[in-house]
Amino acid sequence: MEGGPEVGKLVDLTYSDAELKYIDHPSNMKDDKVFIYWGLSDSQVDSIVVRSLQAYYSYFIAANNIQTEYSIDSEHCIPTVNYGEVCTEKGPPYLGNCNYDGAGAALKALYGTDMRIRASAQDASRLFSFAQSNYIATPSLFSLDDIGYVYIPSSCEDRRTVCSLHISFHGCTQTLSDMGTVYAVHAGFNEWAESNNIIVLYPYEIRSKLVHYDPEG
Repeated sequence: MEGGPEVGKLVDLTYSDAELKYIDHPSNMKDDKVFIYWGLSDSQVDSIVVRSLQAYYSYFIAANNIQTEYSIDSEHCIPTVNYGEVCTEKGPPYLGNCNYDGAGAALKALYGTDMRIRASAQDASRLFSFAQSNYIATPSLFSLDDIGYVYIPSSCEDRRTVCSLHISFHGCTQTLSDMGTVYAVHAGFNEWAESNNIIVLYPYEIRSKLVHYDPEG
């Protein structure tokens, strides 16, 4: 890829859209925290795109609130400690066995480095399905699936415990029809959720009837 995204124009467009009330004002992001990951063997997303995203965020967020990891030799995937395809190969389930805890790194960047690291494993009985159809105003070619999943640590059922809510979106070909609940079970977020009082919401989408997904291209 030559040139990459024109960050300045995107920043101007963001401010313009805010003035037109299409979006909230970007000043609301000033205290946000961001974690950006890109693998050295990623054949789908060029590094210039990822670095442009980092530059874009830097217009709105303090540099010390933007953490990055660009040194892991992984393909286009979510890197895990020990689950998924070979780290440098791209293929289902697009979770890479990379000996790197991507979910943990992201959560620590967002919630703080004092999080307990894998103090306890996830409890499979705490992953619940729920009806998403209640939240679909008008079903369309781009829509939520009928079912979504949520991981709720048992500690979060105690009203005296303050729990955070983390929303984790799956990738293009990690839908229920493509891979079942593999993403919700194995992406690595639930282990951290269990030991740090975090509820993880996994909205599941349907495969678009208009867009042709080519995960290998």
